[in-house]
Amino acid sequence: MNKRTTNQLKYKRFPFRLFNAPGLDMEERFRRRFFVYFSLTAIPALLGFGLSQLIHKQYLFGVLDAILALFLVFSLITEASSKRGRVLFRVTAAFAGTIFLLWTNAGGTEGQPSIVMWAFVYPLLTFFLLGKREGLAWTLTLLSGCVFMFQFPQVFGTFPYVGEFKIRFVAVMLMITIGTYLFEKTRLWYRDGMRAEALQLEEEKEKLAQEMKERNLVEAKLAKARDDLEIRVKERTQALAESEESYRLLVENAQDLIFSMDREGKLAWANEYGLSMFGYTMEEVLGKTWNDLIVPEDLPRIVDTYRRIFSHGETQVSGLEFRCLDSQGNPVWLSINARIFYDKDGIFEREYGVARNITRRKNLEAKLQHAQKMEAMGTLAGGIAHDFNNILMGIQGRVSIMMLKAPKDDPNLEHLKTITQLVHSSSGLTKQLLGLARGGKYDPTPTNLNTLVLRVAEMFGRTRKELVIKGDLQKGLSAVEVDRGQMEQVFLNLFVNAWQAMPSGGTISMKTEDMLLDQTLALANGVRPGKYVKVTVADTGEGMDEETRKRVFDPFFSTKGMGRGTGLGLSSAYGIIKNHGGFVTIWSEPGKGSSFSVFLPVSRKDVRPENRGMSPLVRGEGTILLVDDEKDIVNTGTEILQSLGYQVLVAHGGKNAVEVYETNYQKIDLVILDIVMPDMNGNIVFEKIKHTNPEVKVLISSGYTSDGKAADIIKKGANGFIQKPFTAEDLSQKIAEIMEIRFSR
Repeated sequence: MNKRTTNQLKYKRFPFRLFNAPGLDMEERFRRRFFVYFSLTAIPALLGFGLSQLIHKQYLFGVLDAILALFLVFSLITEASSKRGRVLFRVTAAFAGTIFLLWTNAGGTEGQPSIVMWAFVYPLLTFFLLGKREGLAWTLTLLSGCVFMFQFPQVFGTFPYVGEFKIRFVAVMLMITIGTYLFEKTRLWYRDGMRAEALQLEEEKEKLAQEMKERNLVEAKLAKARDDLEIRVKERTQALAESEESYRLLVENAQDLIFSMDREGKLAWANEYGLSMFGYTMEEVLGKTWNDLIVPEDLPRIVDTYRRIFSHGETQVSGLEFRCLDSQGNPVWLSINARIFYDKDGIFEREYGVARNITRRKNLEAKLQHAQKMEAMGTLAGGIAHDFNNILMGIQGRVSIMMLKAPKDDPNLEHLKTITQLVHSSSGLTKQLLGLARGGKYDPTPTNLNTLVLRVAEMFGRTRKELVIKGDLQKGLSAVEVDRGQMEQVFLNLFVNAWQAMPSGGTISMKTEDMLLDQTLALANGVRPGKYVKVTVADTGEGMDEETRKRVFDPFFSTKGMGRGTGLGLSSAYGIIKNHGGFVTIWSEPGKGSSFSVFLPVSRKDVRPENRGMSPLVRGEGTILLVDDEKDIVNTGTEILQSLGYQVLVAHGGKNAVEVYETNYQKIDLVILDIVMPDMNGNIVFEKIKHTNPEVKVLISSGYTSDGKAADIIKKGANGFIQKPFTAEDLSQKIAEIMEIRFSR
């Protein structure tokens, strides 16, 4: 509790409220306190004087004393405000001045002029109660009254004072008045000075308080800044530690090999994860140079490269590719990007770099190059097969006409049958070429590969008694959409390859299964991920080394020697499988046999049963439009169809076919349409005649088509496909099949 509060409580406990009014300063409070003390002292004296004067029959003095005493009592017991207190002081001054004038006029009481000396107290009373100016005014008023009474005693009936008393009274009164005035003026000057000093001290106190407040704010800001700085330093330190740890983890676990080489070209450091990809530990590679790790065949090229870099003062190594040996001695392709540092003399000092394993990319590039080579070879083979099939078709057509016209006992009939067999054998070669050209997917049909593989195995096994053929076929195998004739050729080629790898006999194992191909394996083989049927044909033969495995699907590549194969079997199988949206993988090791796995995408369609039980030659009737750009094929085809009982319209090319069909479509029952024609290909011809007659029946005939054009036309609504060269029997059966479908409607 402060002093001011203590004083306030003290004032409140004081019994009189005259100087406790609100809004009073300290001087006014002490002035009123003096008035209270003066009143408490004066009241008994006035009452005593008044009673004494009444007893001595001096009624005027007695009444005035009593009135003044009563007034003082009234003042003490009455509530007073700051303004009313000032009025009380003035009334008191007036009463006191009147009494002092009366005393002075009467010469005191009972003839005692010494009582007049009380008038000397009047300046002190008025100056203290009313201040310098009012006190001076009241005192001079009293002094003026006394002078008038001294000067005109007859008028006022003044006591006959001696002249010396009058002079002394006035002189003393003036001295007291002047002294009191000067004292009050000095007091006020001192009070104002004290107030100014107090105000200045208060201002300085407020200024100091403001400075302390500002200092406290600054200190608080400094403390906050210090705390923030400590937090930021702590956070930065933690972040730096985390960054260092993250960098360490990043480097240690990077899937690339991050390394540094010292001045001597030796490996000074490498990340552990990068080394683990090659099967090495840090202890095994520290101190080794690239000479110790690079495949010897690549070393001269790398040495020359670094010599050139050092001689020119180059600092960057970008995309340098070479092979290193892993811990098992297997080559691993690396691509290096490094930074080289030299000392002030331009001498090699150190090297920092990143080596990326690009073996997978190199393998993909090799596969791409192989695919491009196969595509080029296929284009060449396809062109040869197309022309060769047209030649064979001309030969087979002439033979078929002669066989149709020859009597059964004609001695040349056997020669014609032999020619037919030779044409059939020659067409087998063109089928191999067409498979290589990836143009053999003509009649895709939903098929269960278990049935197809078993049929090929049974047919092959009848003539290969020295072989044991085992099967592990999954029940409920998913269907695949394939050209059955081409797929039989694929598996027959795989069986033949296995048999040739086991000259002393052995075991061929077949296995079928459904499997789900993930993104990684699908991307590596250039197909879409999803469900596939996998067919594996394995043997227990001689096996193959790595170089042979790399070339096993190359056209005309064979390890069997001259006269023991064309080298087209596996390349043809590869092309056919690729054309069906699948791929082939191979595993083989010398002395451990080989395993070929065929992957084909699953089809959602239901398996369509095969129909192999038709008569060799079927005759019919109706009108057929024969479309081909080869004149000889048109001539022989016309004669064969007429021999089978059909009326024939011919068109030499695509544009001519559209014109003939638009003119005669109402009487045409079937169109035999070639695909590869110079003026307008079969696909466009089919669309135009289909537009003319949506119910048109079309049999596709071709020696070779690329990009699956035959399959595309069949999907658009063609009724069948026949591969050139074909016999009259093959053609009659296909026509009969389509015509029977038509007639059945």
